[in-house]
Amino acid sequence: MRKFILILLFVLHLASALDKSSPRIISKFSDKHIINHAGDGPRVPGRQKPARDYRKLVQFANLATVGYCVTKGLETGLLGDPYTSCLIKACQNSKLRDVEIVKIFDFNNRGEVGTGFYALDKKRKTIILVFRGTASRRDWFTDVNFVPVSFTPLVYDETFSQQLFISRECEGCKVHRGFYNFLKDNSAAIISVGVKLKSKYPDFQFLVVGHSLGAALTVLCGIEFQLLGYDPLVVTFGGPKVGNQQFADFVDYLFDTEEVVREISATKDFTRGYIRVVHKRDIVPSLPPYPFVHAGFEYFINARQLPHTEEDLERRGLDYSNVLTKRDDELYKRNFDGFELKPSKLWPEQLGKYEHTHYFRKITSCKPGD
Repeated sequence: MRKFILILLFVLHLASALDKSSPRIISKFSDKHIINHAGDGPRVPGRQKPARDYRKLVQFANLATVGYCVTKGLETGLLGDPYTSCLIKACQNSKLRDVEIVKIFDFNNRGEVGTGFYALDKKRKTIILVFRGTASRRDWFTDVNFVPVSFTPLVYDETFSQQLFISRECEGCKVHRGFYNFLKDNSAAIISVGVKLKSKYPDFQFLVVGHSLGAALTVLCGIEFQLLGYDPLVVTFGGPKVGNQQFADFVDYLFDTEEVVREISATKDFTRGYIRVVHKRDIVPSLPPYPFVHAGFEYFINARQLPHTEEDLERRGLDYSNVLTKRDDELYKRNFDGFELKPSKLWPEQLGKYEHTHYFRKITSCKPGD
C-alpha cells in the first residue's frame, strides 16, 4: 500500500505540472430549455453528422477548458467579448460566445482549494457551474488527501434554509476527505450562489462541469443541487473516484443512472443525469484505490491522439473501465462491496499524462488560439 501511495503522489504531481504548461426525477424542462451546446466536433469526410451526445460532450469539454482561464485573467462578461479575456477559440463559436460569466471564484487566493465560475446561457436557459482541475500545489495536496470519511449532504444541515426536494439518508457512505472538506469549507460561497441564481431564473436548468479535481467537486455539488430539486446535468472529464460503493449507489439512485443508460442507448443523447468521460490510459479515473468506486454513465475515449471523433467514443454506461473494480449489477442490487481484481490491467503502459489533459481537445490549456 505504501508503494501504491507513492506512485499516486508521483502521478498527481505530474498531472499538476502539466496543468500549469430518487426515485426518478422527471425533468421539468423541455428540449428547448435544456442546454444544447452541441457543436459538430471533428468531422469525418463522407460521414453523417455526429450524434447529439458526442457533440454535447465536445462543447462541455470546451466549457471545462474555460475553467483553466480563470487564473489567466478571465473576467465576468460574455465569453465572446474580448474584454472577458477568454483566449481559446471555442469562446467565439456560436454555442459559447453568448454565455455570460457572472461569478468567478478562486479560493487559492486565500489559501483554499478550488477555482471555477458560474455562467448564464440565457438563450438556452441554463445556469452553468464549472470547476477547474488540479493546477496548484494545494490542489495537489487535496487530491492525495483521500482518507475515507463519513458523508452527509450539506443541505441536510438544519441551518440550511432551503426546502429539500429529496430527503434520503446516505447510509454507510464514505467519501474522499480532501474533496469533502473543500465543499464544507466553501459551500456558502458556491452552493448559495447557485441557489440565488436558481431563485432568479427558476425555469433555467443546471449544468455542472469539471475536469480532474474539478470533476470530483462537480459530483459533490451536483448532489446538493439534485437534493434541492434542481435536476442538474452533471458532466465530468478525467475525474477520480469520490466515494465507496454505498456512496456510488446513492449517487446512481439520485441521478436515476439505470434509466439514463436506457435513454442514451435509445437516442444517443442525454439531458440529465451524471455523465463521466474517461480517456483510455488516463490513470486518474482509476484513483484512489479500493474502497473508492465510480458511479454514473461512462463514455470512454479509446483513441490516444486528437482529434477524438465519434468513432473513438464508446458508450459504456455502467460497464465501467475501472482498474481495480468493475460494476456488477447483482452486487449493486444487494448494495454489496465487491470488486473484481484485474492484475493484467493494474497499471497502464504509461502514466497517462497526455491522456489526462486531452479530452476532445487539450482541456487544460488556455493559450491564445487553442
